[in-house]
Amino acid sequence: MDSLRDGPRGGADSGVEASEASDSDRRALVVVAHPDDETLWVGGTMLMHPAWSWRIVSLCRGRDTDRRPRFFDAMTHLGGRGDMGDLDDGPEQRPLSGDEVRKAVRWALHDTSYDLIVTHSPTTDPTTPSGPTSSIAANVSVCSATA
Repeated sequence: MDSLRDGPRGGADSGVEASEASDSDRRALVVVAHPDDETLWVGGTMLMHPAWSWRIVSLCRGRDTDRRPRFFDAMTHLGGRGDMGDLDDGPEQRPLSGDEVRKAVRWALHDTSYDLIVTHSPTTDPTTPSGPTSSIAANVSVCSATA
């Protein structure tokens, strides 16, 4: 496999390996807890590979009247198709059940195969406010393996 760092724009090494498919056939999924995570994590990679089919899913804040429009504005600029769920991540959030997270992740995957899936690290500290995102990473792995 060729490294994407040698792509048409000659950008820095993204650590992403290219498959045998042409750029226009590549499909990428980014599953994040919050809108703007996608821009911080893969915004540059998305801009370097505009021919890819990018699908970005934020599992939280779907009803947030401030962040929702900004998320879709970012999708316009980054060239991705966005979807938003509405898992609870407010300051008084209750712990999310494994079933809730699995259901949200299955919705994100849409039984579609992807060349690349980017999501949270499963080593996130569960005692921090972002701790529930470790469940997202673990469930993406399980759901994509069984899809």
